[in-house]
Amino acid sequence: MVMRKAPHVALGVTALYFSTVGLLSVPYIQRQAIFCNGIRPPRPGAYERPEKHGLAPSKTLNLQLPTPDGQTLGAWFILSDAYYHSILKHDWEIDLRQALTSLPTILYLHDAGMTRAAKACVTQCSMFSSRLSANVLAVDYRGFGDSTGAPSEEGLATDARAAWEWLLRNGANPADVVIVGHALGSSVAARLGVEIEKDGLRPRGIVLLSPFSSILEAVRTVGLNGSTPFLKPLNVIPKATDFVLRSVVPRFDTLTAVANIKVADIVIAHSEDDSDVPASHSDKLFHAFLGPLLPPAPTLPSNPGAISKDDWEKFTHEVTSRKQAEKNLVIVNEVRDFGVTSEFVDSDNGDRRVMLVKTLAGGHGAVGLQEGVQDIVGKFFGFLP
Repeated sequence: MVMRKAPHVALGVTALYFSTVGLLSVPYIQRQAIFCNGIRPPRPGAYERPEKHGLAPSKTLNLQLPTPDGQTLGAWFILSDAYYHSILKHDWEIDLRQALTSLPTILYLHDAGMTRAAKACVTQCSMFSSRLSANVLAVDYRGFGDSTGAPSEEGLATDARAAWEWLLRNGANPADVVIVGHALGSSVAARLGVEIEKDGLRPRGIVLLSPFSSILEAVRTVGLNGSTPFLKPLNVIPKATDFVLRSVVPRFDTLTAVANIKVADIVIAHSEDDSDVPASHSDKLFHAFLGPLLPPAPTLPSNPGAISKDDWEKFTHEVTSRKQAEKNLVIVNEVRDFGVTSEFVDSDNGDRRVMLVKTLAGGHGAVGLQEGVQDIVGKFFGFLP
């Protein structure tokens, strides 16, 4: 009986798989799958009282930020612990500007499927405030939380810029602001970094937590079980994978964006056990910064039969030279029971610094919650001694 049912079960699973892939080509369903903004619908009073989520009394200002295209974004401005404990009498009219002018600030751009009131976001922002003594502006993109509108790639870029401009209008110095993005938010952060550099501004730095190189590569490499890529079964059908990838509308091309960030200091952090976005995405982003400082990547003739002995020797010599150049530039430090950091100074771009942090644990959602990562970020950007 079991053997007779097996072919029907296999056929059903196959039909379900291809139906799911087909549905993901529908723009509306595709947007829901990428942004997941409907997972955490706003509850009455969920955002007006941050204290209900564990933040200290009168430490957080609930905001509604306007965007240039008429949307309104829900946001929290969280005072640095250092400032919060230094005041005797609380007055937001005074405290907002004074906190922004006297202490560094983190602009936090969260992942898909999150809001500023989600437990992971609250914990992350609370750690920034306490462990790094930084103010935090946590913003919900359009269509997330109590923000108006519907999400799109261009919309999220507009929202991040609106949050940045709000900080500057209220007294923040660009050199005191670190932009931190997690996963989807890291792509938004990278694009924001490009835009503000075009305006001649330089933030204190940019942090990319669990980033992907692009949505297309994420779709290509991410698997439902954390190992087998979701689209791999399509390989049995010629060009089927390419067809599906062409239908993906939001691109969130982080790799292209980082190539255009020329002056900001950068930290990329990724957990080796991230089952949502493989750590190889961060390796690719790190090498996008490093690549221009290395000898050109060697190539072989497309026809293997055309490779002569001289061609092969030249190729292996160029590979060795490139590896040695990377070894000379990158300082690698293994931290016992934590992970590995790799850092270099970009001499082509004003000696800005770029660091990759690969942790042993943390998964996809908690890489930034690790004290070790927080301390690295704090020391790298001068928050901590």
